[in-house]
Amino acid sequence: MKNSNCELQKIEVTQRYEIISRPSDIEAHHWNEWLASAVDPGIIALNVISVSGTAAYDYLFYGQNVPRRNDGRLRDGVLKKYRHIEGLNWWCSGVDPLNDYSPMMWG
Repeated sequence: MKNSNCELQKIEVTQRYEIISRPSDIEAHHWNEWLASAVDPGIIALNVISVSGTAAYDYLFYGQNVPRRNDGRLRDGVLKKYRHIEGLNWWCSGVDPLNDYSPMMWG
């Protein structure tokens, strides 16, 4: 039985798109990798950076319990073990919702 009293409402749908271009601190192939994973460009821009060379060590080994020499440098064994991170990589971090949304130190 059809309901003759039922009418379809016309709904106008408008969408606003904001184009976010790749930030200068993110390499193009890293940006494209995240976009291909269907991550919102705004989230990528806020949380991802490209790191290269020894800068990656600064992001991974920031704590006090990291084995260091007397001069503060990472021990040779750590440097050798993690040598593979010295290429061009991306780093993702965010905020801690359990700590008043303060920046998180770990990725």
